[in-house]
Amino acid sequence: MFRKIGRDSFILALVLSLFAAFSLGFVVVHDTRQVENRKIKSRVTISWWGSDGRTEYMLKALTAYEKANDGVSVTPYYSMSQGYSERFDMLMKADQEADVMLIDDEMLEKYNDAFLTLDDCKDLDLSSFEKSELTTGMVDGKLKAVPLTWNIMTFAYNNDILYSLDMKIPETWDDLIADGRVMQRSSRHLLAMDEESAFFMIYAYSVQKDGHEWFDKQGNYTGSEQQLKDALSFYQSLLDNGVLAENDSLDSFTSQQAAGTAAWADEIRDACTPLMHTRHNVRLGRLLSFDGNLSGWYHKPGCLYAVKADTEHKDDSISLINYLIHDKNAIQNQGIDKGIPVNQETASVLRKRGLVSGIIIGSDNPTLTDADTLTELNSSLKNTDAADIFFNAYRNYGSSDASAAFLQNAYSEKYPQ
Repeated sequence: MFRKIGRDSFILALVLSLFAAFSLGFVVVHDTRQVENRKIKSRVTISWWGSDGRTEYMLKALTAYEKANDGVSVTPYYSMSQGYSERFDMLMKADQEADVMLIDDEMLEKYNDAFLTLDDCKDLDLSSFEKSELTTGMVDGKLKAVPLTWNIMTFAYNNDILYSLDMKIPETWDDLIADGRVMQRSSRHLLAMDEESAFFMIYAYSVQKDGHEWFDKQGNYTGSEQQLKDALSFYQSLLDNGVLAENDSLDSFTSQQAAGTAAWADEIRDACTPLMHTRHNVRLGRLLSFDGNLSGWYHKPGCLYAVKADTEHKDDSISLINYLIHDKNAIQNQGIDKGIPVNQETASVLRKRGLVSGIIIGSDNPTLTDADTLTELNSSLKNTDAADIFFNAYRNYGSSDASAAFLQNAYSEKYPQ
C-alpha cells in the first residue's frame, strides 16, 4: 500500500507522527544494542505496548535476533499500555507505523487494509499452527496478522495466605463462598478484581446455573429477567460472604488484604509480580464451575503480529516474526505475558521449561488446561458496556426486582434482537 501525499499532507503527517511519538509518550530506542562498527545492511522497526517486564524481554529477543542476523538492525518503538491505542491511531494516520506491529483484535479490524496480506509470504513459518488457530488473524478469508495468544480470565492466589488459614485454592462455586467466609473472619476478602473481571465471574456462574447465554451468537440480548435477578443476588452473596469487596482494586491483592485476584491472562503477571518479588508463593487457580463444566467462561484474541502493507523491509520483517514466534528463549522469556499461547509449539516450550517469572507453567497448569476447552467470547462482551450496565443497575437499585427490570430494559435497548 503506497500513499502519495502532497506538501501540505506531508507536513501534516510529520506533525502527527512527532506528536504521536513524543507528546503522547512513545519511547524510541536507537541502536543501543548494536555491536560497535557493525555494518548495517537493513533496518527494520517494531512497535509494542506493555509493562517494563514486556519491554525487557522484547529487547533481549531483539538483541539475540540481531546477533543471529548479521547486518540487520532492529529499532523498537514502545510505550505503556495506557494511551497506546490513541498513539497507534496517530501513527497510522501519519503513515508512520512500524514495519512489524504488535496489535490486538480491535486494531486488526480497524486497520486491516494497512497490514500486509501474509498468505503471500512464503517464508513465513506457520508450521506450528493448526489452520483453525490462524482464524483470529484473518479478515475476509485473508491472513492479515499472526495470532500469538488467547486471553482468558485467570485466577491467581497468594498461597501463603491460604496455607496460613488451612485453605486450598477454590475450584467450585461452593468452594468460593466457603473460602470467602473464612477470609471474612480473618478481616480480609478472598478476591480483589476490577468490575469487568467481577462481571465475567458473575456471568459464568449465571450461564452455568441456568444453562442459557444472555446473548446469542449475533450479539443480541436473549436473557430473562429472572436470570438477571439471580445474577444480581449472586453478586450480593459474593459481597456478603467475603468473596469480593465493593469499589475494590487489584491493589488489595498486592497489599495482602485479599488472598487472590482475577484478570485477563496478559494482565495477571503485573498483578502478581510485586508479591513474587517479595518471595510470596503465588499460584494460578482453575476457572470456577459446579462440576468441571466451564460454560460461561471464554477466550478472546490476545496479541497478534502484523506487518506494514507498504514496508520496504518485507523479508526482514517476516524473518523477525519467525524468530519471535519460534525461538525457545524468546518464548520462555515471554511466558504468558501476552496471554495463553495459540499454537502448541509455544505451549510445549513453556511446559518443558517449568518455572516462568515465578508462576508455574507445568503440564498440569490450570490456565493452559482450561484454555483448550473454551469457546470464543461473544461480541457483546468484548467491551465493558455489558459490565457497566450491570453494575450501574446494582448501584442504583441493589439486588432487587427493580434492578433486574432495569437491566432487562437496558440490555434489550443496547443489544436488540
